[in-house]
Amino acid sequence: MDNKKDKQIIIKVICVIASFVFWLYVANTKNPIRDKRITLKVVMENTDVIEKSKLAILPDEDFELSVRVEGPMLELSYLNEEDIVLKADFAQVNLSEGINRIPVYVSRIPKNIDIVDKDNLSIDVNLDDLIEKSVPVRENISVTTKSGYSASKPIITPQKVKVKGAEQYVQNVSYVLVATSLEKIDKDEELNLPLQPYDEAGREVKNVTVEPQTVNVVVPVKKTKKVAIKVETTGNVAYGGILKSVEAVPSTIEIAGDEKVLESINEIKTEVIDLTDISEDKTMEVKLVLDKVTTVSGKDSVNVKLAIEKLEQKNISVDINFINLAEGLKFQSEYKKVSFVVSGAETVIKKLKAEDIKCTVDLKDLLVEAEYPSLQVRVTAPENVTIQSYSPETVKVTIEKIESDSGGPDEINRENTDDGDQSIQ
Repeated sequence: MDNKKDKQIIIKVICVIASFVFWLYVANTKNPIRDKRITLKVVMENTDVIEKSKLAILPDEDFELSVRVEGPMLELSYLNEEDIVLKADFAQVNLSEGINRIPVYVSRIPKNIDIVDKDNLSIDVNLDDLIEKSVPVRENISVTTKSGYSASKPIITPQKVKVKGAEQYVQNVSYVLVATSLEKIDKDEELNLPLQPYDEAGREVKNVTVEPQTVNVVVPVKKTKKVAIKVETTGNVAYGGILKSVEAVPSTIEIAGDEKVLESINEIKTEVIDLTDISEDKTMEVKLVLDKVTTVSGKDSVNVKLAIEKLEQKNISVDINFINLAEGLKFQSEYKKVSFVVSGAETVIKKLKAEDIKCTVDLKDLLVEAEYPSLQVRVTAPENVTIQSYSPETVKVTIEKIESDSGGPDEINRENTDDGDQSIQ
């Protein structure tokens, strides 16, 4: 069985060899004329005429021709596509929008090879109006900085560019995009980056050219510092009210600028708020006074909360404390108390007690027996309490020697007292 298969294989091999030998004989002795069809690329010539005619070739055009070539069988067997060059000359045609038939001629061909119907070769080229328009440059630049630094918005030059090409593509372009990513930078960065056209939906538009193809991008980087916000006010709130508190939200802000400038800044002030027309709690947006610095957040204002409380008045009587009387002396005074009219925030005045206000008369250096008709009453009160009026403002004091057999009921307690927070002379 195996011998039979081997014989069949040997017969087939012999037949192939015989066929090849016969082909060689015919090719080298007879070499008959044969033909075959091949596909050739067409070289475009004088394409600058297209743009001069304010036209553009639509993309995806197939500039190839399928041609029938003929020649001796042996030459055809060695013929390659690169051996034949076809050219289309756009300078030979009056071009217009739409389909244009461009004649094709044979620029190069091997000897003994010919193209059938070579005088009738042509290609169809679809042309559209060539237009250009100006579009904005948008950026998608991701930046991170080292700790203690902040990057400002990138500066792009130019901010508009021209897009040029076939009308049906150019009209879809809404903007061009410059994109990159910078990480952990601590100084200004300057880059030259390419542009890519997009439509309004964010889809990339192909088959157009952008002029210029790149833009200059500068990313400014500054030192940062966190400082307090100081709210500036002028005037007083409307009658019957009192400013209870002023709060900036946020109370601190991070600023960026030159290092030497930041060293001299410990707070950022707001523009001045006029309190004259404010009679109730209010939150308002107030601009910051920024000189040679910017905010890291990019905001130039903060919210300011003004808390207004009802103004309250109160009558209160306080004992006078006579101090610093010399030894061996005693005093007499017609007044032991001072009557006050005080005002302040309702919550403060309701909690105010007589001992919160101190009244003193200083008897220092009064060493002789005499009558002093108008010694000043010194008054101290809490900082958030306003003394509207008080009486008496001065008191009459008589100084006498203490007799040796009696101490006298009016002998002074010579301990000094605490002056408090507010002083009115």
